[in-house]
Amino acid sequence: MHLPLTPTALVLTPCIYTSEDTTGQLSPCPPTPSASSTWSLSLDTNSPLQIIDGFGAAWTDATTYLFDFLPPDTTSSLLADLFTSSGIQLEFVRTTIGQSDLTPEHDGRWSFDENDGEPDPDLTSWSLTEPGEHMLNHVKIMYDISPSITLLGSIWSPPGWMKKGNVLNSSYTQAYVGYITNHLKAYKSSGVELPLPSDFETLFAFQKANPGVKQYMTECWLHDQSGEQFFDLPQFIMRPIQYGASGSLAWTLAGSVDLDVSYSGGCKECTGIVQVDMNMGEFEKNHDWYALGHFSKFVRKGARFLLIDGDYIYNDNTGVESAGFINPNGSIIVDVMNKFSNDLEVTIKVDGSDVVQVLAARSLTTLILN
Repeated sequence: MHLPLTPTALVLTPCIYTSEDTTGQLSPCPPTPSASSTWSLSLDTNSPLQIIDGFGAAWTDATTYLFDFLPPDTTSSLLADLFTSSGIQLEFVRTTIGQSDLTPEHDGRWSFDENDGEPDPDLTSWSLTEPGEHMLNHVKIMYDISPSITLLGSIWSPPGWMKKGNVLNSSYTQAYVGYITNHLKAYKSSGVELPLPSDFETLFAFQKANPGVKQYMTECWLHDQSGEQFFDLPQFIMRPIQYGASGSLAWTLAGSVDLDVSYSGGCKECTGIVQVDMNMGEFEKNHDWYALGHFSKFVRKGARFLLIDGDYIYNDNTGVESAGFINPNGSIIVDVMNKFSNDLEVTIKVDGSDVVQVLAARSLTTLILN
């Protein structure tokens, strides 16, 4: 796909920015005429790359538990903000299959076939269980709001009786296949298609034998270990795309303001894109919400990734990083991180046209070109 642009056809609509100092949070860019520091980027529309499936975050046991502390009207408003165009419109969402490290401690250890720890190779005791039903109910509500969402299922562990030395006992390989299949069937019988179970250890051999089939995996990118917080999620989203990914996911949709909804030994410090106060029955959007929204709200499913030349990150972690996309409707989206502590005037060269925009200090900016 190539959209031929001319100087008269290229129009920059009011850009959107989020800044570390919170003066902007998915807000229209302020009218800043110029900046003393400048930067140049060049967008290649001639060679569009991978098709984008979307951006999003994950349903976890912690999320469903926390959402129950919100008043119904608040929950409805939040879900609309998450999954419709009036909000950040997540289109690619993950769900945990069984227990994860973000299962509240009080739920205890659970799977779809605990069977009191005794082997059950015929899966006669398999059931979706109360936490599994709870998860499914929330997923169904999500699909009622936005039926086109792509759902990725992630499995943390088989039941304990299937494991030996904390890995799958090969004697129960077929039982594990049935365990996962039962989950897919349970969702399908409730009207929910879960086309993307993620188990990357076993997908490598499959991908080698079937190179044309898409592969989905988790934990394929690391958080910034430099202590950087504001740009951590934008980098976490952007860099896999730069290396060929078709989408990126933040972790849990919801976390607790008291950091008290993980399993023992799990990720107690993990935050959601919203933080829920269970005592007050309220939630707050954190900077990850706004960072994710710069991608999910403007880059539509079916967009193509566009290469941009001119990115550079210095040893002190300052610099400019960007990603370009062309939507199915022909609009071009450019997400740019200004990692300098000063405003920066950026010129983006697109098919013979120049787009000039001043980026706020330490900000993430989305430019929409029509």
